Amino acid sequence: MGVERRLVGRAVDTSFTLRPMQAADVPAVLDLDQAVKPSPWTEAGFVDELANELSFPMVLTTAVSPSPANPEPELCGYIVYWLVADELTVNTIVIAPEWRGRGLGEYLLLAALQHGRGQGITLASLEVRASNHVAQNLYRKYEFKTVGRRPRYYRDNREDALLMLAEQIDTPAYGHLLQERQQAFHLTTEQ
Repeated sequence: MGVERRLVGRAVDTSFTLRPMQAADVPAVLDLDQAVKPSPWTEAGFVDELANELSFPMVLTTAVSPSPANPEPELCGYIVYWLVADELTVNTIVIAPEWRGRGLGEYLLLAALQHGRGQGITLASLEVRASNHVAQNLYRKYEFKTVGRRPRYYRDNREDALLMLAEQIDTPAYGHLLQERQQAFHLTTEQ
């Protein structure tokens, strides 16, 4: 998934680029992570993901700068996931607060699942805070089911994590689900 992908769609009048995270992105990603997560990752954690051949850290940015005063595209969010054997593991999905509610988190999940499916995965897993009902509802749209609970998983407040799993991702039926979700999302991608 080393090509840039552009997204235009669903209540969004901006073009976005999804691309692999680079070392130069880490400071902005770290700033966003620290701003929105109670237990943020460390700089070393992101650097380790960049070096891990099983890891796919991706950033979503505006395709062009939203402001003439700042020539750089704006970081809207990121995802880090692993592809190990036949499993995709979502490690984190973060969308900047000012970009939430526009379907960008769903776009990141959809892109990861499409990539994984193309690599032959059969299942996907993730952990989510027990209180994060918005994320859980998103995952259920992609047939993730709660299969376990990790008591006191999160260090900041000892909240439980739900372990969610989507199976049979390699089937034609799941491929059809992904196509439907992409169409419902009104996405166009350019490579």
